Amino acid sequence: MRKQSSGKMFEFLDEDPRMQWTVENLQVLNRLMDCVKRGDTEEMKDLVRQKTPDLEVRLASDEIRHVKDLVIILIQMLSLAGHSGGLPEMLVLRLKEQYIFQLEKLDDIRSVSALADQVKMDFCRYVHELRSPSVSDARIRRAVNYIDGNCTKSISLKELSDLAGVTREHFTRLFREETGMTAGEYIRRRRIEIAKQMLMHTDMSISRISAYLSFSSQPYFQKVFKEETGVTPLSFRKHSAQYASDQKTERTDFSEL
Repeated sequence: MRKQSSGKMFEFLDEDPRMQWTVENLQVLNRLMDCVKRGDTEEMKDLVRQKTPDLEVRLASDEIRHVKDLVIILIQMLSLAGHSGGLPEMLVLRLKEQYIFQLEKLDDIRSVSALADQVKMDFCRYVHELRSPSVSDARIRRAVNYIDGNCTKSISLKELSDLAGVTREHFTRLFREETGMTAGEYIRRRRIEIAKQMLMHTDMSISRISAYLSFSSQPYFQKVFKEETGVTPLSFRKHSAQYASDQKTERTDFSEL
């Protein structure tokens, strides 16, 4: 039975099988990007188990170069999705650089495919770790979303209360009722969570991370970091290699499923 036509504007999709493959790939990519934006690690596990259809149009004559180019596109698109999901731009840029650097050192398709699965899970997990608390009040949700998108900048209580459309006193009470903490505490914890990811996944200096996250000084950043985590930023970074190794062993090897 012939499938129903897509309409005049998209008639070429019904006639050209290459374009149908392209649309199928775009649909898969859109699902992956949406999953990353939401930080849905469980759905992502299901998606990486599914075989992604290959493109009929070759991006390169050499097979491994073709596959690498596809993975570079994947990294670029999931980087955008990660940023939309709340990951800071600087962290996203560093992760993207590191993944592409790792990719270019690989010399077999199986390893390239495994890295692609790792990229999918990593971006999704990073967004999940920074996911905002669930709030029912639309006014506080606007404030939380604003903090999540701007916590690398200086944020005042007046900005947040104006955004919520209430007085500072009313906003402070509402925010605590919805999140269990003050807006200042939430901003601080959010920044420390970002700092932890940057310490683990980038080589940025502690002073640059401190400045990037709008702490008034590096000593103050170190003080807050230790209060929140129990260790200094330097100690956290030194142990992050072991932490990353532990995380890697916990991941499912989807290539074996």
